[in-house]
Amino acid sequence: MNDGPTTVVAALRRNARLRGAAPFIADGDRWITFAEMWSLACRVRHWLLRRQIVPGARVVIEASAEPFHFVAAYFGTHLAGAIAVPVTASRGEAAARVAARTEAAVHLDSAALDALFAGDLPPRDAPEIDLDPALPQPAPIADILFTSGSTGTPKGVMLSHGAIHAAALATNGFIGNGPEDREVVTVPLSHSFGLGRIRCAVLAGGSLVVVPGLSFPALVVDALADTRVTGLSCVPMGIAMLERFGRDELAGAARRLRYVELGSAPMAEERKRSLARFLPLTRLCMHYGLTEASRSCFLDFHGDDARLASVGRPAPGVALRITDQEDRPLACGQEGVIQIRSPAEMSGYWQDPQTTSCTRTADGWLRTSDLGRLDDGGYLTLVGRVDDQINVGGKKVDPVVVEQAALAIDGILDAGCVGVADAQGLTGQVPVLFVATRADSGFEARACLRQLAARLEAHERPARIIAIADMPRTENGKLKRSELRQRLALADRA
Repeated sequence: MNDGPTTVVAALRRNARLRGAAPFIADGDRWITFAEMWSLACRVRHWLLRRQIVPGARVVIEASAEPFHFVAAYFGTHLAGAIAVPVTASRGEAAARVAARTEAAVHLDSAALDALFAGDLPPRDAPEIDLDPALPQPAPIADILFTSGSTGTPKGVMLSHGAIHAAALATNGFIGNGPEDREVVTVPLSHSFGLGRIRCAVLAGGSLVVVPGLSFPALVVDALADTRVTGLSCVPMGIAMLERFGRDELAGAARRLRYVELGSAPMAEERKRSLARFLPLTRLCMHYGLTEASRSCFLDFHGDDARLASVGRPAPGVALRITDQEDRPLACGQEGVIQIRSPAEMSGYWQDPQTTSCTRTADGWLRTSDLGRLDDGGYLTLVGRVDDQINVGGKKVDPVVVEQAALAIDGILDAGCVGVADAQGLTGQVPVLFVATRADSGFEARACLRQLAARLEAHERPARIIAIADMPRTENGKLKRSELRQRLALADRA
């Protein structure tokens, strides 16, 4: 049988044909099978084509309360030859701005998705439904994903069908996903991490149980109680929440959990070691990448226990190098800008050729905003971001180093560090640390500063420590440093 092009949607068709009755995604207590998902995607395709959708048209799809609605609309868009633009449903104004920026032909918000699947789709057995449509080729754009905008204006990252297939293939190869896997997904489906888990399940023929984030840890605990669950995908803060609110249940599930995939945000080395001790039999996998080059590195907490300060080694087919600001390669062990070559690389930024050009070197590498170093074993260690570095009297401070030192202190649940102008006018900038603490910790800023003094160099020590109730983060767990700066400005004016 001809499987068609090497794309994710081709894998969905293959599984619908070969494993049609196998469960794919949970809808409450009911399972949507691969055959049902393929039928739904073909019906969405028909609905879009009746609205004169042309190849390359943009379809904005908001994450729905019903995960299978979102997934069927996503693959139906691909089958129609259109470009999927996934967005978060809870940010209606932001979704409308994305629709305007991409000149979307269709905007499927939650209400539109509900109406579509409640009755607007043609019946499953309607004779006009083509259940064997032409499949997209690897080269055309499949998705436009907008970056979180935590450090500036969100950019629309264009990813080809080939790129998203390559990222999923590399992830499955590292984790070892197969059709026997049933995974609890706690990350938003409309973001790069969540979309990656959908694609990985399609390629592997596995199944997904989607829960609405870690805001409701009890739902995650309930999902993990299913004896058929073999995997969990989570951001580092999500794992920390599970350890606090469902430690016993997570420990019970650990006897069955074959793997956990972590990503989207940094994780302190000690927390990696702690999790490895807590889950000694579970394969703990963490990926590093960006929306522009997903899943570029992988780390296995148990297998790479001597290199847990790193983010792992490059995925198959991925090349990394460290350069100075003029793109000159640096020697092993030297710190500089991380540059990537990957089959999962973006095709460019939506309607922004100038920024796209700025991300490419003359010899074809993708520049990142991350700073790091490579060791002689090929392991990559992150040392900060170009735009986050704090300049204290000419000495550079990586805010992540300050945050991880704070997180090692008992009672501190989360931390965020930003650089602000030195009020004394002596050093240019100083670090300011925000912390979220456990209610019963008896937190005192002076005591915290004394403990940090033993862990940090003098120029790295925060000039101020501010306790806040919750740390501002994106849905994918990334720290919103700009919001911390705004909070500081408001506090200083009060």
